[in-house]
Amino acid sequence: MTLRLWKGFHSPELPDLISRAWKSESLLILCPPGLKDFSFLQLFHDHSVEMVGSWDIESLELIARAQTEKVARALQEFPENPVLGVFTSGTVSGEPRLILYSKANIEAALAGVRSFFEVTRIKTIFCYPQPFHTFGLILGYVQAMLFDLELVALPGRYSRPAHDLRASLTTANLLTLGTPTHFHDLLEYARIEKRTLQPSYTSVSGGAKTSVSLWKSMRDELKIESPSIGYGASEAAPAMTHLPPGRMPTEDGEVGFAIPGVSLEIQPEKGVEFTGPNVCLAVIQGGKIEFPEKILIRDELTQRESDRVLIYKGRHELLLNRGGAKFSLEKIQEILSTSFNCEIACVAITDTRLGEELGVLFKFSSDHKMDRRKISEVLKENFGSTFAPQYFVQIPEMPLNPNGKVSRHECERIVREHSLEQWAASGGRFTYPLPVERLSHWLPHRSPAIWIDQINSISADPTTLEGECSVRFDPAANYASDGKLRQSSALEWIAQAYGYVSTCTLLSQATSGLKKPEKAYLVAITNAEWSEAASAASLKPGAELRIRVRRTHQMGHLSLIEGSVLTDTGQLLAKAQIKLFAE
Repeated sequence: MTLRLWKGFHSPELPDLISRAWKSESLLILCPPGLKDFSFLQLFHDHSVEMVGSWDIESLELIARAQTEKVARALQEFPENPVLGVFTSGTVSGEPRLILYSKANIEAALAGVRSFFEVTRIKTIFCYPQPFHTFGLILGYVQAMLFDLELVALPGRYSRPAHDLRASLTTANLLTLGTPTHFHDLLEYARIEKRTLQPSYTSVSGGAKTSVSLWKSMRDELKIESPSIGYGASEAAPAMTHLPPGRMPTEDGEVGFAIPGVSLEIQPEKGVEFTGPNVCLAVIQGGKIEFPEKILIRDELTQRESDRVLIYKGRHELLLNRGGAKFSLEKIQEILSTSFNCEIACVAITDTRLGEELGVLFKFSSDHKMDRRKISEVLKENFGSTFAPQYFVQIPEMPLNPNGKVSRHECERIVREHSLEQWAASGGRFTYPLPVERLSHWLPHRSPAIWIDQINSISADPTTLEGECSVRFDPAANYASDGKLRQSSALEWIAQAYGYVSTCTLLSQATSGLKKPEKAYLVAITNAEWSEAASAASLKPGAELRIRVRRTHQMGHLSLIEGSVLTDTGQLLAKAQIKLFAE
């Protein structure tokens, strides 16, 4: 059997590779971008291995090394042929677990999920989740292949153009797949761009807890007639329960009912155990392979007596669920403690967009000062993600509970109360020009639609709230279409520039009570102008565009801002007055 390893993101190449695997021509394993442990290959030393997709030199070297470190024992014979494999989201914790599926596993899961829908109304699937996640792979790519449905997914990484693509769809027979983060971002996109989406049949929100308010917004603002909520795990290929389309949840976290064929047993203080034909064929971890008949998921589920609806409450284990990507808090704690030789406590902080964000408390034994930049580098290197640095807090003593152990509830409170004021007071000051990466996590919108490159200056007079930012024009960036700058993008540049300038200004004052806004959006745009001549003459790749903003009035949560976009030769490209609401 040929073992094909895919590494990459959404790609038009994948449907053919999946189809070939389904015909038992190969076993296709989809590897997440940050995967560094390829020791599972030691169990496949008698198989020919082919790399497909986009592989970097470091990964290829790691694969070659893993293939030379052969184990003495041969791979056990599979009870059924595996066709597809993915890694659990816990892969980013540093402990990769490879999940292999048979056709029967996948067919059972899809049959169970599809039983909740009017499947004749589904002709097209729009897929936000990447194919290396079981959500996107099975409910997106495989479902489209098996039932001859159109699959729409933006090639490459998740980015703002994915929302452009979703908003362009006009078919009513549409199923949209996404995590709550994807749908939050789509809502923000529609509000900012003032786009009205065409009515569509249904959606599945999964991978993290879905709130009642999000479900309602999906129905009312995104015009999804019958949203639904899915719950499961990679080991379940991926479905365990489903809240039927159109059934509005009455409390956050509702996940509906067990799918047909699945048996669930809630075990207090342990989790939920499930059995059924969708239990994965095999699990490979630590050089060992298992063929499970039942799986224990360390989640807390409850069942409402009145209607038997299952409700997801959280996890029993110390796990961070960040927009569907799951990280072991214990592993993060271990890495940071070793790297900085200090006492660490990690907690999950509620975040509107991502669901949860990482909070870290540091207690050093000396006068050592915390370095957020170095902390971020260590986290990026080990876990492949950039976390919000405003939630890194240095404290003199760890809070303890009555039993003398670290109180995680108190840790969460401390992190929540940690504000930009405390960061400024600890000595944080900026020199300009300042790359936006230093501030991107301190604004309410942290999607890939952060288009400003740097803050050039702010006014020395903090009462004026005035400054300048800049962008080096890239015709392939999210703010351009067909290589040309969208006029609406210039308006968003103005709004984003104001966000950065105002944040820098407030931080420079360390104003008492300064808090990060939870939400911000444009209320009105007036006196907008656009110069087609300046656009044609100056928008060349690499051209520096300067965005100048000034707040003229403020009334409570509303700010009136004047903004202009200038070309590198000083020509006026665009200008407007915008009214911004933030709280």
